[in-house]
Amino acid sequence: HPNYVNITHNDFRSVVQSHFDTIKTGLGVQVLKHYQAELAVEPLLAYDELAADVAVTCGNIRLAVGSSRQERRSPVYSVVFSGNLSYPDPDGVINKAFHSLAFRMGTFVYPQLKFYKHNTPEDQAMGELLRDIWQTFATSGRVPGWQTATGHSSHSSCEEDQVECTRADMQNDLNEEDDYVVMNVHNGPGATPKVNFKRDICKFWWDNGFDERFWWSN
Repeated sequence: HPNYVNITHNDFRSVVQSHFDTIKTGLGVQVLKHYQAELAVEPLLAYDELAADVAVTCGNIRLAVGSSRQERRSPVYSVVFSGNLSYPDPDGVINKAFHSLAFRMGTFVYPQLKFYKHNTPEDQAMGELLRDIWQTFATSGRVPGWQTATGHSSHSSCEEDQVECTRADMQNDLNEEDDYVVMNVHNGPGATPKVNFKRDICKFWWDNGFDERFWWSN
């Protein structure tokens, strides 16, 4: 958001406290506490992380986990892309939560952007990994070696006559005793499972009323 690109740390704290305290007294201080690590780097990172958690990440995790618990014939994955360019963005358009970076690295569209003229072997390798993942999932409905959102191997999840493929009603709540898995696609390139990714912060937002009404995907 342009209003937060050059905002100072103190001004960012004031904005967060004044905004969230209108919802509940003291909520602003709690929010700042949860994002103090990001704010220590820079306010823009804290803003992007906060906004992404409320509007995208937490909702996507809940939807993926709820769908995966139904355990139908196709596995359901929860995926986060944490990869980035191997050099500073010459266009100046990539911020801390750049929309569609994975899509652009994987397809090399938008050739007018300068970073396509400077992509390194590392960036090309990331693009190849992303294309392999997308093609494999599109053609087979699964990604070998990946864990589903509920932690099953994609080799064994809901294969006919092997696993019970019917469950009770879809559960959108992330019960503390129920682990879940998010596959992290990262520089290297590679993909590794992250168990209970962002569980605490997502529970914080949910408990404070930031539910499906705030999700982009709803």
